[in-house]
Amino acid sequence: MAGFLSRILNNGLFAITILIPVLYTFLVVGVLATDPDDGVFTPDYQELDEYTNDYANAGFYDSYLYATSPGFPAYVDNEFPKTSYADWDQGSCGNCWVWAATAAVTQSYKLNSGDDVPISVQFFNSNYNDGNIGQVKPHDWACTGGDSVQFAEIYNDSLDQSYPDQPFVIPWTNDNAAYADSNITDAPNTTTNMPKDQISTTPHFRFTSMQAKSGVNDPTNATETINDLTEILAEHRVIVYSIYWPNTTTLDTFRDFWGNYPEGTIYDPSYMDGILWENGAAHDIVIVGYDKTSPDPNDWYWMVQNSWSTSSNRPHGQFRLKMNMDYNASFYKLNETREEWHTLQEFWIIDVNWMQNQEPASNNADPGDNSGSDSYVARSTPVPAGQSINFAINEPVTSGDPVGIVSVGVIPTTALGPTDLTVADADTADDSAFAGRQVADIESIDLVGVNPSSVSSGTITFAVSGSWMREHGVTAGDIVLMRNHDGTWAELPTTFDHVTGETYNFTATTPGFSSFAVATRLNATVAGNTTATITETATIPVTTTGITSSPTSPLTAPVTAVTTQTTTVPQTTVVPAHADIPAGSAGTPFLRIVAGISGIAIAVVGGLLVRRWWIHRQNPALFRKYD
Repeated sequence: MAGFLSRILNNGLFAITILIPVLYTFLVVGVLATDPDDGVFTPDYQELDEYTNDYANAGFYDSYLYATSPGFPAYVDNEFPKTSYADWDQGSCGNCWVWAATAAVTQSYKLNSGDDVPISVQFFNSNYNDGNIGQVKPHDWACTGGDSVQFAEIYNDSLDQSYPDQPFVIPWTNDNAAYADSNITDAPNTTTNMPKDQISTTPHFRFTSMQAKSGVNDPTNATETINDLTEILAEHRVIVYSIYWPNTTTLDTFRDFWGNYPEGTIYDPSYMDGILWENGAAHDIVIVGYDKTSPDPNDWYWMVQNSWSTSSNRPHGQFRLKMNMDYNASFYKLNETREEWHTLQEFWIIDVNWMQNQEPASNNADPGDNSGSDSYVARSTPVPAGQSINFAINEPVTSGDPVGIVSVGVIPTTALGPTDLTVADADTADDSAFAGRQVADIESIDLVGVNPSSVSSGTITFAVSGSWMREHGVTAGDIVLMRNHDGTWAELPTTFDHVTGETYNFTATTPGFSSFAVATRLNATVAGNTTATITETATIPVTTTGITSSPTSPLTAPVTAVTTQTTTVPQTTVVPAHADIPAGSAGTPFLRIVAGISGIAIAVVGGLLVRRWWIHRQNPALFRKYD
């Protein structure tokens, strides 16, 4: 009997010896730290210098909107196209920079085409440096890190490949274009799981150029920086957000935040200001919106989409980034005897010039022909009063038709049921109304069966052929949209937006719908005259809740109803307290051993909770509860 008890005790001591490190690993790494297989990359000094120079030399993206304008939206949430939140997961591959920049390109294509088409991340992984297949190791490829400048340059260079029609991007839904490299690390001998020649490139979306620009002009001015970023997001773009953690402690603190706090908790990286870089890490993610609805500016935040999939505490794979913070916060590194400083955060815009008249990934329809006049119709689902409706028209710009209506936004004063909006070629016999002007096109835009008094205002986005403008000797500042109301033509506030390939894009506001003419201003450039000044009227998109119509259908074809997307301001949650671990009861010697192990576990957990309390006490601004 004594020998049996001795064996139990010896085995129990052996179990304690084995279980203590197991328990520590489980509790510290698995439960409390929640250290994900997140694929962050660890740049060396040379790479840090490259990223610093890229950001310093990137051009500044100056939005056409003004955050100080009356009625500027206090809440914006840009849902860039993706297959699902759970699918937005890079795994262990260090290609977060590809995910973030692809999100920006995806949103850019959505704004240009009106189509919700997720763009493939895998296409970049498999093509850039051949997915590291057959390369001399070590070798740079997607899983070994990069930045937005490199992403744009690589795509501009056609991913080092020679496909017909390049450069282009492809949809996620193409054959073998879904993400396949989630289990790849940044080890030098790893390669992509999906060779490039197995990915279908049909359909694809062509562009003429892609450029990474900085979204911040002066990081020392927090107010100006916040305005810069809110203006970009109010354009419905998304922002590539680069963050640097100078050492493993700061990275572990973020991992703890990500793994153990809910999406309603605000993260403030300013506390890392002045920390020395010692084997730090970097990560690229996406700012998709902002919330300024709180009366307290200290509760304002940016909405950030991570590429670490979802979890029970992060069902959207997102977190909130403090808005009122130090944007000039920096870490430093020692280069021999010099201190070199680097901002902790970077904000990138991926600016893409898309080719027009491309084959959509789905729901493609050719313009109908009605006695020589092209007509289009788009339909919305029911909408309440005051909610913005956006009808995607995407009328092609051709040599014969130098103007295309891209989209029409409507804000009704009363609730509307399913509503059709039509766009058709129009004409006028009264040319005297355009004396001294050059007219590119006249079109009618109408809401079918809607009382004009039911419309508060409208926004018309249109494109003009660059060849037509050059042929007629006019510039972007000369173009204006005119409206015919009760037989009288009048100029509407018109703003030049951007150039896409060979087309110039404009936005105009209108109090109602009827016939419209794209023409030149009376003081337009002709034969060398001075260019007219662009009207300084910025159209502020309404972004509370919105409905986007389906891709354009011709008037002669069946109309496809759109899906309704309702956006609600998310409710914040309070960080839950960690539950106490119950202790067992003592009994036989074996049970006493189990109780001893439990006591050790409790001590470990208690110590870690004290450690967490101490971290929070030292960095009170880091984990701000949004309530």
